[in-house]
Amino acid sequence: MVVFGGTDNNGITTSLWLRKLDSLEAKPLTGTGGGLPFWSPDSKSVAYFSQGKLWRTEIAGGQPTVLCDATYATGGDAWSQSGIIIFGGGAGVGLL
Repeated sequence: MVVFGGTDNNGITTSLWLRKLDSLEAKPLTGTGGGLPFWSPDSKSVAYFSQGKLWRTEIAGGQPTVLCDATYATGGDAWSQSGIIIFGGGAGVGLL
């Protein structure tokens, strides 16, 4: 599967979209917005940045939850097997 940021057919609502590699159809992940998504180690969740926060959403469904404040997002983030998430702080801040 691949997750990416995109807008609806009207080009207004931004959300994360999920597409299986063996399909041409993508579906929006409910309640998500923002971008720079990255996978959990078990591929059951995705974390992403939106509204100055780091969020997590389950691929199977449900509402996203806030993990922490995250004013800057740079991409290249990592989610360890033990559940620790590391992300760049941007603007010369380094890793948080």
